[in-house]
Amino acid sequence: MDRITLNALQGAAGAGGSDPLPLYVEDVFSTYLYEGDNTLRSIQNGIDLAGEGGLVWIKNRDSGTQDHVWCDTERGAGEIIESNNSNEEFTSTARVDSFLSDGFKVGTDNATNAGASMCSWTFRKAPGFFDIVTWDGNGVDPRTINHNLGSIPGMIIVKRTDSADDWIVYHKDVTTGYLKLNEADVVWTRTDYIYQNPTNTTFRVGGFGPINATGGSYVAYLFADGDDADAQIFGDGGDESIIKCGSFTTDSSGNGSFQDLGWEPQFVIQKSIDPGTGKWYMSDNMRGMSKTGTQLLRVDDESVEGKETSEFVLLSATGFTPTENLMPASNDCIYIAIRRGPMKTPEVGTEVFNTTLGATTTTIGQRPENVDMYWFGKRAGWAYNLQVADRVRGFESTASWDTDSYTSPWMYTNGVTAEAASGGAIHQRTGVGEPFVTATSLGSNFLNYVFKRAPGFFDIVCYDGSNSVTAFNHNLGVKPELVIFKSRSHGQDWVVKFQDKDNYLYMNNNAAYTGGVNYFDAEDTATTFYASSANAMSSMNNYTYVAYLFATLAGISKVGSYTGTGSNIDVDCGFTSGARFVLVKRTDSTGDWYLWDTERGIVSGDDPYLFINDNPVEVTNTDYIDPFTTGFTVTSSAPDALNVLSGEYIYLAIA
Repeated sequence: MDRITLNALQGAAGAGGSDPLPLYVEDVFSTYLYEGDNTLRSIQNGIDLAGEGGLVWIKNRDSGTQDHVWCDTERGAGEIIESNNSNEEFTSTARVDSFLSDGFKVGTDNATNAGASMCSWTFRKAPGFFDIVTWDGNGVDPRTINHNLGSIPGMIIVKRTDSADDWIVYHKDVTTGYLKLNEADVVWTRTDYIYQNPTNTTFRVGGFGPINATGGSYVAYLFADGDDADAQIFGDGGDESIIKCGSFTTDSSGNGSFQDLGWEPQFVIQKSIDPGTGKWYMSDNMRGMSKTGTQLLRVDDESVEGKETSEFVLLSATGFTPTENLMPASNDCIYIAIRRGPMKTPEVGTEVFNTTLGATTTTIGQRPENVDMYWFGKRAGWAYNLQVADRVRGFESTASWDTDSYTSPWMYTNGVTAEAASGGAIHQRTGVGEPFVTATSLGSNFLNYVFKRAPGFFDIVCYDGSNSVTAFNHNLGVKPELVIFKSRSHGQDWVVKFQDKDNYLYMNNNAAYTGGVNYFDAEDTATTFYASSANAMSSMNNYTYVAYLFATLAGISKVGSYTGTGSNIDVDCGFTSGARFVLVKRTDSTGDWYLWDTERGIVSGDDPYLFINDNPVEVTNTDYIDPFTTGFTVTSSAPDALNVLSGEYIYLAIA
């Protein structure tokens, strides 16, 4: 699809005119968690519904008596249909009050804003992703319906709105008939409801009650498929897909094969289509689609969210594997998946990193979708240093929040112990303005860092050991310059690889560079990184690991090195307002991992620091670094571990 055609389609797809190119998944899709409060309120997820149009889908996660609410801009705010039943459309602005340029507004109804945990999924109209069409039935069979998807639909969902009738689903990989969204049913073997072979501008329907009866009113939701070249129009180059409709067959244990999407999904719906019942299971990475387990809702059922300890959707940087008996054994299954964001390279450091200082129970001022890794520590009087948790290993997000059930897998930066599955101080809460909460009785003076995965800045990959030098995919988009490895399943050191050096460091101690056989035998790339056959990185087939990948992103982050002089050293990171986070380690001799941030103070006077490899209290009476407009200054008063003549040092700085 050429750019002129794409701009024309974008103008047709949205009421507000064409988008400036390029377009990213974060512009058109959002999973947004919030805590209901029974008041008229705005849900600001950054999606322009008022100008471009789209669909809001909301589910109360706590109550099994609340329906799935669908409301779209074509039918109008307050016009509600429910995917778990066949009921006709009804009006309730208490459910969805209005559409906004950055989200939508909910009213006081229990289905969308009760005093409970809520989840919303927003689909914005855009060529190559999603479209909405309405029509009045005329009984013609077949009838051609025009659309503005600009690509061949991979899935079409139709609902009659003026009377009760089933939701009719076409999926490109179901060629023998149609499905019902509101029922856990097999394929209904007739192809004249929604005909096969839709085009990039039209689809055809039959002349029947659920689809096109005379006098009936209908709405269709069209989802693109990334296999179609016309849907590969997103990202910086306008050549990437963000949605995929596909299928797989489970084995005798209920496991499916790896689904190569070319990207990591954030949202997946799966359904069995073989004889027997086939429930519509939906999962997303905000509620929980991680190594900890999968939190499931059913599109066809009003049931409360279920927390499953199995990893039903095994994620990778390039796709997912359906696993652990979510689908029946030896069955054909279909899915729809949406790409994880952000795709756009961040422009300021606050988009991807923040520091908060807090007391006994600390609210971290970041939305859940802006946090992928969380470091938590106490600045004084505690026996441990920083805890590390991340979304890929699992931020617990049970629907009924309490401090007992909301722990996340954690590890200490100064220890070698395996991942602890519970008992840590890191929790996720879904209320607006308070998504991440540390809950502990250990006192005050907490330190909190939040990091977001983003192109060019930071990525997280979990993998299984292979007992060999192995390449693993990542989504950093550039060659990683600093990779931190840790075994999750066994007690092993934190291994640090810096800019393809032959040597390695340990983050949990102060040792200098150490050489080793079979550590870094291959060079990382913009799409893969290598883990060696050493125990701490990939030695055993039954070990599990996590890798944290950082890179230099102009104006945002800097992975670099400097040589000591004994005098003041201005470390130029290319920033415009100095560094907010600085981590430094000496490499040619012993030296601790020093950590500073601007919340505790990087000033012309004393600058508090901690060691992430040890557990002493914070040191507050030294002046080892100073602010510097484009980075930071290492002062002449710094010890040999930071600035000695000819000493070698590495650092990670974030603006």
